Amino acid sequence: MDTLDSQIAEAQTRERKERELAEHAAEESDRHLLKAERHADEAWSLNESDPALPPIESGLWNPPDER
Repeated sequence: MDTLDSQIAEAQTRERKERELAEHAAEESDRHLLKAERHADEAWSLNESDPALPPIESGLWNPPDER
């Protein structure tokens, strides 16, 4: 039984570690999304500052493979 108990404890420890890693990854993902939104806001503001530029919605500013 001691071997089984230690295997169960080890599996539970691995589970906790994986859950912690998943939580950390989710937090990192949120940070990257917030940064992306800030960059999008900056691009939008810069684009709006010059009426001669085509609007962001035109897709002109997207890389060729995203048009």
